[in-house]
Amino acid sequence: MTVRQGPANGTLAVQMHETTLGSDTRCPGMRVRGPIVVYTPNRGFRGTDEAVVDVPVTSNDARAPTIRTYTYRIRVE
Repeated sequence: MTVRQGPANGTLAVQMHETTLGSDTRCPGMRVRGPIVVYTPNRGFRGTDEAVVDVPVTSNDARAPTIRTYTYRIRVE
């Protein structure tokens, strides 16, 4: 996961995170680890910000991963 376009009014960081799946999932109690996106607004900023993240998606075959692009619109109150 990479940040293609950072937010204009804050920072965006990709971090690894580990959590335990809850009882409302197919695998309750299983520990999973994966990337999360953390947005931190600039001090005093209020309003809407936007960031773009590229996520590689792989399949079970030998082809190169497909890149999916996600645009996040963040409202800071």
